[in-house]
Amino acid sequence: MKKMRFLYTTVLLLCAAFALTVLVSCGDSSNGLPKLGKIKVTEERYYQAEKMKAYTYIYPSEDPSGNPVMLSAVITVGDNVTETNPAKALILYNHATIYGADECPSKSDLTEQRTIAGYGFSVITISPDYYGFGNTEDKNQAYCIGSVNAQGAVDALLAAKKLLPHLGYSYYGNKLFNVGYSQGGQTAMAVVKLVRQKYPEINLTRTFAGAGPYDITAVYDDFIQSKTSDLPSTVVNVFLSYNEFYNLGIKNEELFKGELLLNIDSWFLSKKKSLNDIESLIGTKDLTSLCTAAALDKTSEIGKKFQEAFKKDAVTQGWTPQADESIYLFHCKNDETVPVSTTEKLVEFLKENGVVESTDASQGVYVHFDETAGKPYHQNAAVTFISAAGMQLMKLLMSN
Repeated sequence: MKKMRFLYTTVLLLCAAFALTVLVSCGDSSNGLPKLGKIKVTEERYYQAEKMKAYTYIYPSEDPSGNPVMLSAVITVGDNVTETNPAKALILYNHATIYGADECPSKSDLTEQRTIAGYGFSVITISPDYYGFGNTEDKNQAYCIGSVNAQGAVDALLAAKKLLPHLGYSYYGNKLFNVGYSQGGQTAMAVVKLVRQKYPEINLTRTFAGAGPYDITAVYDDFIQSKTSDLPSTVVNVFLSYNEFYNLGIKNEELFKGELLLNIDSWFLSKKKSLNDIESLIGTKDLTSLCTAAALDKTSEIGKKFQEAFKKDAVTQGWTPQADESIYLFHCKNDETVPVSTTEKLVEFLKENGVVESTDASQGVYVHFDETAGKPYHQNAAVTFISAAGMQLMKLLMSN
């Protein structure tokens, strides 16, 4: 979200007290950039003020059906990291909701990553585009399908580890931080689930997940009751994504109505508009004026189909976490975009599976239910999340 990204940046700017400036040079993807089998660096960019390089690369992964696909991501690293001066950690940065093709890491101005570099952290950041953006821009995005985006994120991480020595960088220790807010928070927790299921060799030092839809059934239940959403475009996009990628076979006219139905392609599927653009075009927070009665009825055949799909993707089932997981969960109590009930469901799941509740955010799950944010709650709470996560990250990087 553009507004959310601005809030992220504002907090870190205040902490760092420095001014960001713009990109000054780009590399040519045809001029000797590294290629390792199917993994290929396609662009190199340099940001003078932050003294940071950004490398866009493509790598093999899976599409939502499990078929081979080439996805894209970005590695960002400050000039203070070299082959002889290793980075202190890797950060897997999972982005929040975006709609425009130019908002994904490989196409954007990398505001958050530039801020991290300018803040002085000696880290290497890995930022996946997700399926439907970057190298797969011609496909519909797998919006809030955590399992799909987590696979792309883990594959981006593994590919980056192979590329880094060929780019002239190294890192010491085994610190890996997994970070995300909103959709990024869901992706971050889906990464934890995927790692426990398939990648025991990956050590997650700590996961920072804020206000993610970890159990979309809980989110769906809340919207059915309230009939409103502070960002109704996200509800629409969830319907579109799960309908397509879970092959539910529901026609758009069975889900949407009015101007929204007439403009699904131009507003959502074209990727030419930002979240704020679409929210302005929608012009209401009343879901009953946008969605059909059947779409908002969990007892209808349409409602049952969606609930089954939501259940298959939920982070709150289907895996066994480690008792000593290190997870920081954050959510605003008054969130009207992603209801707090979804984090409560996740906390309940983790505890039922033996994850202890931490009091110092070191080991186990540390839960921060914020009550200080004002409207718009979801966007404003991002400020508190990134500030708290940044302070914890700083302490961990300074520790041995």
